[in-house]
Amino acid sequence: GAGALAHDLSGYGHDGTLTGMDPPTDWVATEMGRALAFNGSTDYVLCPNMTELEGQAEVTLFFLAMRTSASNYRQYYHTTLDATHRMFAQNGTGNPTRIYATIANGTNAFGYTGAVLPTGIWHSIAIAFNGGGTANADRLKIFYNGMPETLTFSGTLPATTPTTGNSFALGNVEAGSNAWPGPMALAIAWTRVLLAGEIASLAADPFCMIRPRRV
Repeated sequence: GAGALAHDLSGYGHDGTLTGMDPPTDWVATEMGRALAFNGSTDYVLCPNMTELEGQAEVTLFFLAMRTSASNYRQYYHTTLDATHRMFAQNGTGNPTRIYATIANGTNAFGYTGAVLPTGIWHSIAIAFNGGGTANADRLKIFYNGMPETLTFSGTLPATTPTTGNSFALGNVEAGSNAWPGPMALAIAWTRVLLAGEIASLAADPFCMIRPRRV
């Protein structure tokens, strides 16, 4: 990575614009390769409205990141129309070592893990949403470093993801002050539920999806 854009390799053209960031200093070399270093405050990457993720019965999102401070409410991603039509993941709400995932489509609903997030260590999270599930525990799963976590829920998760019609912000709320506190090296989305074995393999080798194949 370099320059003012974070390029979308999916072919859908959702390149993100570095916002409030300084490309020469915020693209950093890490043990995970080039990554964006968010400042824990106002940095974010602004991507176009991702209509492919709206109104979906199945979605999986995967992130590779490191948390360098103990701040609460720091965002992996965020897209919102209003308080009952939004989708985001963050740490915190009183405990910065928890992971929260909100998928609200008509009423607010979310799930969160126990205390799992370390400081100063790379980690992966996967958020797998299946609106066809019977109960909340069937509809939302959060994987930390490839392993499913036991979740606590609030509200009833919807059958489909919301249609926000708005931009998709990586690392923060758009124009917000809750930026991720540290580097983020990878973000991937699918419009299906990845199997547990697929998520475990991805956690073990996060760049397998984008690494050029040898012929």
